[in-house]
Amino acid sequence: KQWYQRRVRGGIEVVYGVAMLQFSTSIYSAIPICIGLAASSPIMLVTTWFGSFVGISTVACLMPKWDMVNLRLGLYGINASITSSVLIGNFFLLSPSSIFFGAMAVMSA
Repeated sequence: KQWYQRRVRGGIEVVYGVAMLQFSTSIYSAIPICIGLAASSPIMLVTTWFGSFVGISTVACLMPKWDMVNLRLGLYGINASITSSVLIGNFFLLSPSSIFFGAMAVMSA
């Protein structure tokens, strides 16, 4: 299949990217992470999911062949989720420019 014919399978890789914040390969580890992030900072919760989604989407568009082991372990989503949660809404004011530059940093992470 060509790169445009491949799809991220049900978005489960995005959940793995968030679950890897606890270095866990279980998707159920994302539940307490999301509860903790929602209690402390809802903006950080949204930016963490946004970063994992953008990171996995970038991998889906740019990789000619999928490395399914690293993709399933969330290794492409964890760096992107950490980068976006720090750059977009944690240390900077949430604004359109911070979202833009955070998304650019996530694509290069």
